[in-house]
Amino acid sequence: MRDALLGAVPGRPASHLPGPPLSAEGLDTMVDSQLVDRAQSALATSPHLSRRHFKLEARAGKLIVRGTVDSYYQKQMAQEALRKVDGVETIENHLQVHWK
Repeated sequence: MRDALLGAVPGRPASHLPGPPLSAEGLDTMVDSQLVDRAQSALATSPHLSRRHFKLEARAGKLIVRGTVDSYYQKQMAQEALRKVDGVETIENHLQVHWK
């Protein structure tokens, strides 16, 4: 998997990749970072969540979302947008609803 993430050439050893080999923790961090990027993109493109700022954390397929929204509908729409992101296995939705 490391080779695929770093653009290794099939049939060639990973030793041809620049830099030191990644540890399992380093690879997990990279995968988690990519998951957060995909999740942020999904939230940013949702028409129900325009101009919202969310804090996202990912660990091994588990996505944690924090922030504030104006309604329970927006809270649910954020969760639905995240549910469709490739690599998300579980979601902890800690969004707070603040009525205007």
